[in-house]
Amino acid sequence: MSAKKTKITFGVKQGKAPLTQNLGISEEEFIIEPYIAKGEYKRGDRFLICSDGLTDMVTDEQIADVFKKKMDVQETAQTLMDMALSNGGIDNITIIICSILKQKKSKIS
Repeated sequence: MSAKKTKITFGVKQGKAPLTQNLGISEEEFIIEPYIAKGEYKRGDRFLICSDGLTDMVTDEQIADVFKKKMDVQETAQTLMDMALSNGGIDNITIIICSILKQKKSKIS
């Protein structure tokens, strides 16, 4: 079974994506425009949402290796966090792992 990875990057400048949305700005400027992707999913699929605090410290290949170990969600997140911290952890680290537990005959939309 091969893992399919999609990395989303917005307007990269000097290797870092610009901050496009944040908290603490005025209501007039506060417009949330979420990124939406459609696709099929199945039981056992996992989705990683993370900050650059993880991806600056841990390579894509290292992240993929952790996911290949088929650990539970908590252990996977903790392993990634530990790796980022042991590699310097110079920024805030956010890790969200979503795991599909049941399969429906529908698409993400």
